[in-house]
Order: sequence, then structure tokens, then C-alpha cells
Amino acid sequence: MTDSDTLTLSGTVKGGNKILASTNMVKFYGQSRDQMARLLETVEEGATTIKVDSTLDWAVGDELFIASSTVQHDYGEFRKITAVDAGVVTLDKALWNYHYGAAESTGPLYNGVDVRTEVLMLTRNIKVYGEDADGWGGQIMATDLMEGDGTMREGYLIMDNVQVYNCSQKDTFKSAIRFDGAYGSSNTSSSITNCAVHNGLDWGLSILGSRNIKVHNSHFVGWRAVGVRIDTATNITFTDNFVGDVRRRVLNVLGMFIDKEACIAYGSYESEKSGTVTRDMTFTGNTAAGCPFAGIIGPGDDCDDVDPVAFKNNIAHSVDGYGIYAYPNPASTTASNCFSFGYATAYKTVQASIFAMPSTKLLKAHHLTALDSQKGISLNTGGDERDDVEIILSDSFFFGETAANDCPSIEEGKCVC
Repeated sequence: MTDSDTLTLSGTVKGGNKILASTNMVKFYGQSRDQMARLLETVEEGATTIKVDSTLDWAVGDELFIASSTVQHDYGEFRKITAVDAGVVTLDKALWNYHYGAAESTGPLYNGVDVRTEVLMLTRNIKVYGEDADGWGGQIMATDLMEGDGTMREGYLIMDNVQVYNCSQKDTFKSAIRFDGAYGSSNTSSSITNCAVHNGLDWGLSILGSRNIKVHNSHFVGWRAVGVRIDTATNITFTDNFVGDVRRRVLNVLGMFIDKEACIAYGSYESEKSGTVTRDMTFTGNTAAGCPFAGIIGPGDDCDDVDPVAFKNNIAHSVDGYGIYAYPNPASTTASNCFSFGYATAYKTVQASIFAMPSTKLLKAHHLTALDSQKGISLNTGGDERDDVEIILSDSFFFGETAANDCPSIEEGKCVC
């Protein structure tokens, strides 16, 4: 569609309230937009304009997310455009925080890592909104269903260039978009591409007990506890996505309780001790930014894997904890002898930018890039005591501070780190 259209989710049905549930086929196709830019100039607290590429198709009324570029994970900001002139974008409200920008990428300085602030365009002409009437967000779900006569219905979603807002439900696992038992077949593959899913009441995306799903070039920003969760899944392609601005939540429960937190919990939420089995996965080119506890918690590789893509070329930054936390996939039969992971980048983290503590005899870490973090990287082996333990680190780069500042303020004495 080329005109703007909005679907508002409201009301209650047996499967849950404010739900668009697919046990067959749901397809949305919106108009393509320019989705992301980098700041071309640094902006300070109080700025009302930002500078981006002048060729973007951004327009008055479009909604933006301006990511954190500092070690403070909660410095991301949402704004609307009120004017655009040759790449100078005027915002509806002054910025609360500093955001780093530069005319050229910092990649040549830091092994290909561009630390300039990401600016995401969230507006799409197809919109799915949870009705803002009772503090209870909407949800979009795909699942399989067996009818009384034994007929199996296979639920799947095709969403391209769709904006999803005010969806997910507070203090539950009911994320804005969720695949729950959507096992289906090769004829019912789902895809979420070029979408903007933002500002919900809890999680952004959940894939549990499902298969044959592609999530590509989409933004998931503005969540609580977890941005994206993938568990017990098969044949999932999760590539070139941005997941960020995940905040902590306060749960009203009795007794001792630690809420699990990460921008992306990949095979790690259901069983925090060993992880859950994920198979035939492609997880590459993703960014997690503005996260509590960890940016990405995900599985590494078997040492004999050739060009593995189950976890490759992912970046985490601006994390109040660990940037990337790697662990062995429980599907592996060799990880206790040798565990490998690599092609990971992290910066602006409070704890180790890259962390691993597998129970293994041999840990191989390679092609890591860590910069401008408080504690560098941490490679360890866990489990039972062993006579012979070896850790090998190769083909990796480590940098100190970058040009992007941390915790700056125009008001003297305001900021305490």
C-alpha cells in the first residue's frame, strides 16, 4: 500500500485481549522508506536539530529514535520531525542527552567499527497500534492449531515495512510480535522485514518453539527487560536488525526474584544455566544498543565448524553490563572439549565488552573487537576442575577511548559516573 492505513487492536477474545492471532496466513506490505542514518555532527544536551544525510526521504511528522552513543544505556531518545532542510532535521523537543556524530565513519580508526550515533526512522504507512485506553498493549501472534476433527492449521505472518506501536503486555511474555508453537512446514515460512516495532509495555519480539522465520532489517526499540527472545527454535534467520532502548522493569512479586534482562536473549532465556537448543540458525549483522545486563546473550560454535553463521558479525554498545555474552549451544556434542566463538564487536559497556565462561577444555576466541569500555574482555572456563585447560585468542583488536564522550553535560556538576 502507498497510502497510510492503521489497524488498532482493542477488545478481548478467548485467546487474550487486543490480539491479532494468525492460525493461517496474515500479510501486510507497506511502502519502502529510508530506515537509518548516522549523525554527521555531534549534538549536545538541549539541541533541537540534528544533521543527517540530505538524500534521505524523511519528512515532517516522521518519528525517530536517536540511539545512545555513550556508556549510559538509557540515553536513547524518541522524537518527531517538525522540519527538514538539506539534511538538517528539526525536532519537536530539545534533546535531553549528548549524542556523538562525525562527517565520516570512524571505521578506518577502529577495525571497521562506526561509533557515530544511529538514528532510526520509525514511521511506516501501514501501522498496527495497541489501543491506548487501559494500559494494556496489543499483541500479534502466529501459532499452529489443531481443530477438533484433527485438521492442523499452520499460522504464519508476512510483514514488510509495517510500524507496530504500543504492543506487548506488561509483566508477561506476550511480546509485541510473537511466534509461539508456530512450527508449521516449509510452505508456511514467516518473515518480518523492514519493520519498526517500538514503544511497548514489555518485550518486543518472542520466538519460542517455532521454525522457518526470517527477521531482517527491522528495528525493535523501546522495551522492558528483553527486546528480542529466541528459544527452542529451528531455521531462524535474524539478520541486520537493530534492537535497543531496553529498560529495567520492577515486578511486584514476593520473595527473592531476579529479572532476566538483555536486548537480545538468543537461546538463553528459558534455561539460563545451559541455554536452549537452537538449530539451523543464521544470526548475523545485528546491533544491540542501550541494554541492561547484556547486549546479546548467544551461542558460539563448534570448533570444527566451517564459516559458521549462527553468530557472526554482531555488535553491542551502550550496555549497563556485558556487551556480548557467549555460551555453548546445548545442541553441541563437542563443546565440552572445544568451544569457539568470534566475529563479535562491543563498545561502551560497564562490564566486560565480550565475555565467555564455557565448561570446556579448549576455548578459542577469534576476530573480536573491543573498544572504549570499562573492563575490556573476559575469557574464562567454568565447570569441573581440569588438569589441562587452554584459552586461545587470535585475530582480535583492542582500543582505548574513542572520540565519543561519556556522561557529559552542559551543566557543571550535574553528571556523576
